[in-house]
Parts: sequence; structure tokens; C-alpha cells
Amino acid sequence: MPPTSHFRNKVTEWLKNLNLLPRDYTLTNITALGLKSDISQFVLLINCGFLLARYHIWFAKAREDHPNLTHFICTQKSQYEIEINVETQRNGYLLHDI
Repeated sequence: MPPTSHFRNKVTEWLKNLNLLPRDYTLTNITALGLKSDISQFVLLINCGFLLARYHIWFAKAREDHPNLTHFICTQKSQYEIEINVETQRNGYLLHDI
């Protein structure tokens, strides 16, 4: 299995373990590439996640490396923290504090 397909399968399994995707979810290449929207109840989160996964794959290839799920998860967490920080600074509060 090519490293890219293996990585996408690991990302999909990770999202299933977080209960963001149903167990019977099948990732299509067109959704993984961000060319077609996902239809789950977490549509924006899933689409953003796959878009970031696509970037992670591209970045790994540019470094002549293989995509790595652990590094991808760290990147996701870092991006989440940046978004929370920006939103907090912009509004002075978090949405879940309302």
C-alpha cells in the first residue's frame, strides 16, 4: 500500500475512534483530496481535517518524507490552539464560555 493511502486510512481510523465518523464510513479519494464535501454531521470539521491531511501529505512529499499520523495529530492540535487563541483575542472570550 502506498504511504499516502496508508496515511489516509490511519487518519480515517483516528477520526472513527474519536466518534467523528461512523464505523461504516468509507473514505473516497475525492473526499480525501478535498474535492467533494463530506456529508457526516461534523461536515466542516471533517472537511477541514482532510484538507489539513492533504497539506500534510504534500508537505511530507516536499521534504521527501512519508506522512506520519503522530506528526499530523500534533499539527492538528497546534492549529486548534492557534484558532482558539485568535478567537479569544478577537472576542475576549471563548464560545463555550457563553
